[in-house]
Amino acid sequence: MRRQPPPAPGARAIDIGCGLGDNAVFLTQCGYDTTAMDISPSAIEWAKKRHGDLADFRVADLFDLPEDLLGVFDLVHETYTIQSLPIAVRPKVMEAIASLLAPGGRLLVICRARPDGTEAEGPPWPLCRVELAEFDHLGLHRVNLEEFVEERADNRRIPHFRAEYQKLC
Repeated sequence: MRRQPPPAPGARAIDIGCGLGDNAVFLTQCGYDTTAMDISPSAIEWAKKRHGDLADFRVADLFDLPEDLLGVFDLVHETYTIQSLPIAVRPKVMEAIASLLAPGGRLLVICRARPDGTEAEGPPWPLCRVELAEFDHLGLHRVNLEEFVEERADNRRIPHFRAEYQKLC
């Protein structure tokens, strides 16, 4: 995500699939009131042990989101969650992720990338541009789409996307 000014006081962020909570803590340090969710109770337990109450760590399922999370976030952060799920369920997951955004809210997606027209091998199953366009069909406006390559110590080069969307109304 491009450098942004600090959020307005009271701005809310959610970290999807937060794992042990490091990204959620970063969002809090950036000035957001942060909720961090994961389907794994043990991950949330660890996150709470590691970070205390720096964020609202909670167990939640993208396929059955609590009502109090819907439509309230100024920033939704999603890194590697979509790609960890089979392709058949992605549209439903992407719809759930989009449902978290407040009007004017932004979504940041970071994922492994593959070229359009190729089969995903995995897990993880990298996303292609056509799949990311599902967010456009869900009423979000794409603000930015960057490609970058992660260079690994073992000389592997892993292509990625960093996509940013905004809910306009």
